[in-house]
Amino acid sequence: MRKAPLIVAVLTVFLTVAAFPPFNFSSTAYIFVAPMLYWACHRPTWKVWLWTNFLSGWLSWCILLIWLRHVTVGGLLLLSAIVALFYLAWSVCVRWLMPCIESANTLRRILAIAGVASAWVVLEWIRGWILTGFPWLPLAASQWERPVMLQMSQWTGSGGIAFVLVFFNVSIVSFIRRVQRNRIEKVDDPGVRLSFPAELLIAVVLLFGQVMLYTESIKEALPTEPMFRVGLVQPKAPILLHFDNDVVRECLAELKSETKKLATEKMDFILWPETALTLLPLVGDPYMCLWASELAKELDCKILGGALANVNKNWFNALYVIDPILGVKEPFYAKRKLVPFGEYVPFEKELPFIRRFVPYEGQFGEGVEPTLLTVFSRTRGWEVGGLICYEDVFPSLARASVLAGADWLVVVTNNGWFGEEGGAYQHAAHSVLRAVENRRPVVRCGNAGWSGWIDEYGRIRKIITDASGTIYFRGNGVIEVSRSTAWAGRTTFYTRHGDIFVYVCIALLGLSLAVSVMNLKRAFRSQDTGFRT
Repeated sequence: MRKAPLIVAVLTVFLTVAAFPPFNFSSTAYIFVAPMLYWACHRPTWKVWLWTNFLSGWLSWCILLIWLRHVTVGGLLLLSAIVALFYLAWSVCVRWLMPCIESANTLRRILAIAGVASAWVVLEWIRGWILTGFPWLPLAASQWERPVMLQMSQWTGSGGIAFVLVFFNVSIVSFIRRVQRNRIEKVDDPGVRLSFPAELLIAVVLLFGQVMLYTESIKEALPTEPMFRVGLVQPKAPILLHFDNDVVRECLAELKSETKKLATEKMDFILWPETALTLLPLVGDPYMCLWASELAKELDCKILGGALANVNKNWFNALYVIDPILGVKEPFYAKRKLVPFGEYVPFEKELPFIRRFVPYEGQFGEGVEPTLLTVFSRTRGWEVGGLICYEDVFPSLARASVLAGADWLVVVTNNGWFGEEGGAYQHAAHSVLRAVENRRPVVRCGNAGWSGWIDEYGRIRKIITDASGTIYFRGNGVIEVSRSTAWAGRTTFYTRHGDIFVYVCIALLGLSLAVSVMNLKRAFRSQDTGFRT
């Protein structure tokens, strides 16, 4: 057993990393924590247990967030350690509850397994809110290319998918342990058969339930109606921290060139990514306002684009509609969730020395509401809910936009920070979750990719690539977006009520811990339990 910590750590890191983009071996999510759960049944010492799981979580996240090194290596290591703390907290629940599962009756065993799964859901939810919030890559994101597994999120949010996956992991381990005990206890009685455990039956039903739900959802998806035809522009502009006239002029020239290449396409509008004009504001700079308005007029086509805004010396990361006749229209959408240390400095008042470590001097203002923008197709106007940069990572922002009346969601992002690795694919996975949760099409436009669209059922309908098949290129593409008439004017349970499933998981976790404590007290009072600390 001396090698157990190393074996568990290696398997956990491999299975966890493989489940997520860019590797996309999503099947490993069904067993990704099974080695650790099996080890917990052998009651390793707390010291070895905690260190092994913390290092496993930290290394897993270092690999998954490796693209962050393009911004900051120190931030990569620190952020991975912070996220690993949540995994560590979950491992504490596992170490407490797994031994209880082996000795409990059916009802208590199922409750303990549900408690382990609920702990994962609750901790993921907390990770999205505590400090500045970092809900990057929830477990459900491992299934982003498997819409068959995502449909229940219209009721539960992404937490429901995580619950099913973790429940299945624990049930598999529980079944293996039962088989092992049966062989030991019934070795002299080959006629004894091992009954199919209730928890594994529940886990299988939950998985096959996803298949049935998907089948019914796809039937519901028909008929569809066309919405609009949009041209996406990927200028692949460099990331600028400080103003450089020559670089800015070159970026604008490339943006204009790629936009004008769409002139022969019959589009309803053109979509630009986040901060398409680099560091220049569209509102607050009369020259840039005129430049963008004249381009829209020349093409005789509306532009929906991301650019900065300077309103009374307050800067915003914004999304605009540029009309060929009316020019830059108001109001614009202002980004609601800013990037810490990128767009603002958290805790600056409490810890003023932090400012010394930030590579820029300004600070952006925060949008306060999900301002909807109207874009027109040949037949009607559509209300669009904007999500800028990594706002699609936060479920509450997409929910708020749909509750405000959004017919579809748009994600404009400047993903040049990610490099050409897995970051853009990881980011796109969150858009798939938001589409299913709210039953709204999602259109994405990245500075260098991932650009395309996702329908209400989480199906990736089109990705913009170049001739070689890569998403990382300077260029453009055209997509035609449609929607299911079944969800026209309707909202999902999750959109209306939010994270109710999380509260259910909190109750399940509390109940399972309470029952385990009572069992522990009962074991201490018994004289012949065989209990060992």
